[in-house]
Amino acid sequence: MSLHQRLHDLAAQGDPATALKFIEQALKAAPDDADLHASLGRVYLRMRRLDEAEQAFRTALRHDPERSYPRWNLAQILRLRGRHEEAVAALRTELATQPNSTYLHCNLARALSALHRPAEAREHLERALDLEPDNPAVHQEFAIHHFDHAAWGSCEDHLQTARRLDPEDAFTHGLLARVHLRTGHLAQARDTARDALRLDPEDRNAQRTLLELMEMRALLDEHAPEPSPQDPAQSLVAQVADLLASPRGIALPAAARLALHLATLEHYHAAAMALQAFVRLNLKLGPAHLLLARYHILSNDLPAARAALNRADKLLPARLPLLAAWAEFFERAGELSACEKMLRRALSLDPASAHCLGMLAVQRCRAGDALEGRSLAERALALDPHERHARTVMWCFATPSVAKSMTPPG
Repeated sequence: MSLHQRLHDLAAQGDPATALKFIEQALKAAPDDADLHASLGRVYLRMRRLDEAEQAFRTALRHDPERSYPRWNLAQILRLRGRHEEAVAALRTELATQPNSTYLHCNLARALSALHRPAEAREHLERALDLEPDNPAVHQEFAIHHFDHAAWGSCEDHLQTARRLDPEDAFTHGLLARVHLRTGHLAQARDTARDALRLDPEDRNAQRTLLELMEMRALLDEHAPEPSPQDPAQSLVAQVADLLASPRGIALPAAARLALHLATLEHYHAAAMALQAFVRLNLKLGPAHLLLARYHILSNDLPAARAALNRADKLLPARLPLLAAWAEFFERAGELSACEKMLRRALSLDPASAHCLGMLAVQRCRAGDALEGRSLAERALALDPHERHARTVMWCFATPSVAKSMTPPG
């Protein structure tokens, strides 16, 4: 085995410290070896020590200016630092001379995704897959792309392929555990996360999955509701006590009730996970998708919220609850013009919706139209004195003397 292959294997196996020792020893004997400096940069990059990685790659280029690999990694460092436009430009330059590099196509896809250009990103991922259909790293990249857009089925397909091609890759197992968690397959999430941690005890996806499962179980233990009148022998907690042990995952009726219970406690992320188990077996139940979207919005999981709203769109008529949910989504996503457009559509169906009037009041104030904002807030409060958006607007307008008699909105 060559020294460079040995270094790569050590870094990939989660032992970068040993890889660094090998490189330090080798550089004493060959300080001008461009390959060694490039390998040093690669190890630093895996450790996310970006300044040292950049210095090592630049040293490699100084010793061998024609070498392309360090330039590719310098472009990746730009992406990791959030300088995505510069990364796209650098990667396109390299692709012009190396059009069949799956590494460049995958990194360019990541940078384009970060710039919210998913169609272009997908083109490069498809090109990478055409070039190397049996490369597990390419399937991982495709899975990451689908995960970011809440396309859970496609994400799982690519991860299963990656696992078949490389059964010992901890990242594949860890991300697959996250997908199982999002789709309500809780027992599978637990087992897959444990597999990932067996391969790499530091795998972050696996750690996060197990922590969220533990949080759900703790919430169940802490907030046990009263036994159900329909089933006095079993409480909700009793029905899901084997949540993490059952190979079938969570019982269907308990999943929906658990989600509602967790939502009343404002544990919206946990509520979404529980409801997902119910929705998975009731794919044509539009209101469940709409409720799931609201839980995702409240937990700031916007990709998952958009996916749930898109499913609800296909199953429900364009009435007030659906339009209001889309408005809340656009507000959280910062798409203010889309939010206002959706609110006006909702109010055309129900002009007496205090919630939509209050949200629209906030949007008009943000747009600089304070007079209309105040007028809308007053209309909302006339319908519902507790509407929180309208109270926020009126609080901003209140004079100091009036403010003393008002309670700040929660």
